[in-house]
Amino acid sequence: MKVQKVVCTGLAAMLVAASTAGCARRGGGNGVVDESKTTVIKVFNYDCGYGREYLEKTAAAFQEKVKDVTYEEGKKGVYIDYSHMTTNATGTILLDTLASDNEHDMFVTSEFSNVQLKQNGYVENIYDLLTKTKEDNQFADEKSILDRMMPDFKNYCLTGEEIYNVPLFMNIFNWVVDYGLLETKGLYIKDGSTDSNVMLTGSADELSAGPDGEKETWDDGFPDTYAQFYTWCNEISEYATPFCWAGQFPIHVTFVMEQFWADFEGVDGVKACYELDGTRSLTDLVDTVDDNGNVTYLPATAIDLNNGYLVQKQEGRLRALEVIKKIVDNNWAASDISWANINHRDAQGKYINSSVKNQPVAMFADGAYWEAEATSYFNELASKKSGKMDRKFGLLPTPKYTRSEVGTKKATLAMTMGGSVFIKKGVAASKKQAVEDFFLYFNSSEAMALQNKEAAQPRPYEYDFSSVADQASFYVNNVYNVFHNDNINYVFTSAKNDFAVANKDNLNHYNYFLKGNYNSNLTSDSPVQTFHDNGSVTVKQFFNGLSSYLTASKWETYKRNAGL
Repeated sequence: MKVQKVVCTGLAAMLVAASTAGCARRGGGNGVVDESKTTVIKVFNYDCGYGREYLEKTAAAFQEKVKDVTYEEGKKGVYIDYSHMTTNATGTILLDTLASDNEHDMFVTSEFSNVQLKQNGYVENIYDLLTKTKEDNQFADEKSILDRMMPDFKNYCLTGEEIYNVPLFMNIFNWVVDYGLLETKGLYIKDGSTDSNVMLTGSADELSAGPDGEKETWDDGFPDTYAQFYTWCNEISEYATPFCWAGQFPIHVTFVMEQFWADFEGVDGVKACYELDGTRSLTDLVDTVDDNGNVTYLPATAIDLNNGYLVQKQEGRLRALEVIKKIVDNNWAASDISWANINHRDAQGKYINSSVKNQPVAMFADGAYWEAEATSYFNELASKKSGKMDRKFGLLPTPKYTRSEVGTKKATLAMTMGGSVFIKKGVAASKKQAVEDFFLYFNSSEAMALQNKEAAQPRPYEYDFSSVADQASFYVNNVYNVFHNDNINYVFTSAKNDFAVANKDNLNHYNYFLKGNYNSNLTSDSPVQTFHDNGSVTVKQFFNGLSSYLTASKWETYKRNAGL
């Protein structure tokens, strides 16, 4: 997915489209409709990585349910007229158009905070709607939307009895793994392997326990530790290329390595970077690091609004940089994809095709939504038994830094809010009930299961996925199960305090994770590209550059942004 101009995920979705000309595709699946005979709900959809099928199929299901219902006098049924927009569809550009947009009733778009939408003044407060249950409305569930929403997302979106949007999807960037390749080539880790001696297998009965230390769980056969991860990658390289990413977007590697950082730091270490309330002390802030990665630490430090810049010294960032450097130095990346002028879509196609063409690549850096975005490539390969339902892709379990953590420390995944859904203020009274009914159905358990299947992304709510699991790909099931695993902690990389809201761009994963002045005059947010282009740049140099970029004085400007 392209992320530098038109961005479709989580924190990155705050960035605005570069173009000034919109691109819309209309439709409701039923052809031309006579608006004098049918109630029309107009939906604005940001047509990005999640695809459009999830919206179109949800709309079709709702239209069928209300085909004989009269919402407006003299009219029967509902027609969902959706505008699939690719530009002018996110961030401040979209917000600036709401005042003059008298066309659309409901918006499915990039992530916005409650504060942004309230301040805009043209978005409906939907609190009452989100508290409805089946007793109140047939399209609601036994539990209300608010009661089904995951706590971190609910806390982010809800302020008192004011809430102006609901989260669309939950999203992460992570290494995608070709599980099918590991099976057919026998590249899983065999039980009894060590950090330095990795034995490979394709047999499910022989798999190692993985980083959680338990057999018959999702991470079986994957590396326990960083050291074993390196050995495994070296073994894989005898049979396949270990990694690839879109050459035009090396920052995708930065994004996926957030998972190594999050797992190293744990929930409190991640939340400290965003909550900034002084309640969390960091004990792993690096004071000095030598050329071999040996460190000394600063005293335990509570992170608050005055010293938030110190999070750049977290050891988890250093260890993530070490992994990136290993990938580059060992030539573990597919050069025709990762170091070429390849965009995100072409990279997806090349990755999918790699095993078909007998030039297999094991892992790919992208957003977890990538399978939905790559639908056209899978469709082209369906006749070769390589469509979505034929392939086995999944997420990479993050290894532990040390063996002492294996089986003793729960996994931690950093996630973002993948989009917003809201209702425009001022919907015509005659069709307001129809819009509210569609909104409730769109956010029902039934619809969420369908949307999850089509968009390859879970929604951050409680809902029953079992009804569609058999119709979903291996990858969709893998991602759903990862996001609904009691042995994994999930941490939301944002906050709704005034500082975080005022510095939304400064605290996104472009600028707040691995962006540094590795040279006095050079700044990079893509260490993988920097290490590749300039082999003399060391991990130590890049890590120290993080603090050179986010200085105490720059942090003071962030505080002033928030009026502090």
